[in-house]
Amino acid sequence: MTLRQHARLRTIAAGSVLGLAAGTAAVLGTASSASAQSVTFTCTTLLGDKVFESDLSASPAKVPVGGQIRPTVTAVMTVPDDLAGMLRLIGAAKTSGTVSAPLVVGGVAKTAELVIPESAVPASGPIPLKASGKLGVIKGTKVGTTIPIRTNGPTVVMNLLKEDGTEAIEPQTVPCVTSTGSPVAAGKIKVVKATSKSKVSATYAKKSKKATVKSKVTTNGAKATGKVTFVAKLGKKKVATKKVAIKNNVAKAVFKLKKKGKYTIKATYPGTAKVTGSKGNAKVTAK
Repeated sequence: MTLRQHARLRTIAAGSVLGLAAGTAAVLGTASSASAQSVTFTCTTLLGDKVFESDLSASPAKVPVGGQIRPTVTAVMTVPDDLAGMLRLIGAAKTSGTVSAPLVVGGVAKTAELVIPESAVPASGPIPLKASGKLGVIKGTKVGTTIPIRTNGPTVVMNLLKEDGTEAIEPQTVPCVTSTGSPVAAGKIKVVKATSKSKVSATYAKKSKKATVKSKVTTNGAKATGKVTFVAKLGKKKVATKKVAIKNNVAKAVFKLKKKGKYTIKATYPGTAKVTGSKGNAKVTAK
């Protein structure tokens, strides 16, 4: 038998959190705490008209400019007590299934396909369901912008099995749509600066008394550009400073070390409007 039921979706605004699926749900993998927003869905299910609260989170909730992410989507769904009791009466001892969530991410249609792994039905009370899966690739194009996520509503498929693994009842498909029939806000992903890392190495040539220092600047998105500042110190005393442009992710400086001793050469990349700064150092001994 199939009847209509209403589902409410709570959206965690500050962390790319999408709401869908069953019961009074807890959120796993939320990027940060935030106020929740309720959205009404109409779902076709087995038991009377019900109000369901559901949450689904996508993590990470940030994408570096010039880079891309493929968020992991995790949901915890709870089958309400009255429906859970009916499932026990028909012999359901194990559950599994899927959640298919059509989304519009920054104007691009994507679908999060989640898997509910097999788990035992508790002896009493609501039945918790945990689903997880990957969302499609999301790219960062402009620092400071946000990529909105909207949904028309998910479709949940539940497999209900007896202890021996046979079906207690045929798989139950529960399609849900928004009350307006149009996509509703379901979260956002923020585009941030790409993060840089500086790996510094140095070599010393005794014959020429020169130290060659390289700083390799890598990022998780937009390419590092600009200059790296190298500062050479003998003990605590600064002996030389050079600014060198990055070429093919590497800046290279050569220092003439006139005095013997242990030198520390620090390389600092200040970053750009698209890339964060970073620094590192290397040590050489002039003989």
